[in-house]
Amino acid sequence: MCKAFRKGEQGGRHNPEFTMLEWYRPEFDHHQLMDEVEALVSQLLKTEKAFERVSYRDVFLNTFSVDPHVSDCEAIKAIALQHLDVQMESEQKDDWLHLLLAEIIEPTLGIDTPVFIMDYPASQSALAKVSVDEEGVNVARRFELYCQGIELANGYFELTDVEAQKQRFEKDHQLRQVLSAPEVAADQFLLAAMEQGLPNCAGVALGVDRLLMLSQGLKTIAEAISFSVDKA
Repeated sequence: MCKAFRKGEQGGRHNPEFTMLEWYRPEFDHHQLMDEVEALVSQLLKTEKAFERVSYRDVFLNTFSVDPHVSDCEAIKAIALQHLDVQMESEQKDDWLHLLLAEIIEPTLGIDTPVFIMDYPASQSALAKVSVDEEGVNVARRFELYCQGIELANGYFELTDVEAQKQRFEKDHQLRQVLSAPEVAADQFLLAAMEQGLPNCAGVALGVDRLLMLSQGLKTIAEAISFSVDKA
């Protein structure tokens, strides 16, 4: 458990400095790790109901009647412009998916019972394994936990293939060049560790301040932090 920092993030649920609880479980997959996260969070939030588990596909199907894995960028963009008054210009499907998730879907998640959203698009895999789902589509084996419309945790069935990770770093580098985004060097420490032999494992990062905020019935993350940025 330690402090983490994200530049420029400030609001009711964000503070540039925040506390994360992160842990890894050798020989666990993401489903087993969800069980453990649920056991911890249910105790702290005093929640007796079993947490729901819904796929990323079903969330979009239930909300917009569209399969996010197979629909193209133009279809997702059209849905976003139909529901939101935005001026965003992007040819990246994930940008529009992120927007719909953040603005339309997230506020409705976990209102009565906490919910895990799992099996994200393969393009959003980050450091998670990718495999074929029951519909024959490549999906990222990762999850996010939501409670009362707030994201609490982000977990992965960790990628252990060093060559696949190198390819992801290179793809990210190429995309940043196209978007004229700041360059981010490949994490050589991670690659070195993977080359030594990373066992099958699942890992998760949980927002402690947000969890405290929910457990105490607070309205903003600033109320759960001794020295939030607006008090500096």
